[in-house]
Amino acid sequence: MIGQDIQQMRLVNKLSQEALGSPQFSGAYVSRVENGLQEPSQRFLSHVATRLPYRNEQFYQLGYGHLMDSVMHLAQILHEMGKWEIAWSLASQSVDIAHQSGDPLIISWARGFQLMLHPDPDPRDVKHFWEMVRIVDWNQANAEAAVRFVKLLGKLPVHILSGGGSPASTRQSGSPLFVP
Repeated sequence: MIGQDIQQMRLVNKLSQEALGSPQFSGAYVSRVENGLQEPSQRFLSHVATRLPYRNEQFYQLGYGHLMDSVMHLAQILHEMGKWEIAWSLASQSVDIAHQSGDPLIISWARGFQLMLHPDPDPRDVKHFWEMVRIVDWNQANAEAAVRFVKLLGKLPVHILSGGGSPASTRQSGSPLFVP
């Protein structure tokens, strides 16, 4: 899963596998990670963070950010109404929209939101979320996007914050999921 995200970010940013990996990793290594044949090392995830240009201002100027905000807001409302499957589907669409940014912070935010809506997320999805977070270069991150992400972390269930995937959510009912 993380490999697919890396591939999408690379393609959105118009980088070849060689350009993304250079100078520390080969294009073949990037290919293996993208195709799920190789677990990315922590060193590689940190490297990717330094190779991706952050374009979240352009993402919002093109309207994608506002679309993602609207989809997340609607997902939250549907979740509160007990329409969990529709809410989950919309949260998945927000991840797809986030991929258009090519920005690991925006993608991490959308993935975290998606995890909040699931009563018992798959541990692999939780692992994937934290791998995406490791790719974020906080020195390049947009302040508004970073604040949204930190607010999201405050709403995640404890078992997700600890990197686990099960027990039922410890989030208090009635607390808002959407972080505008």
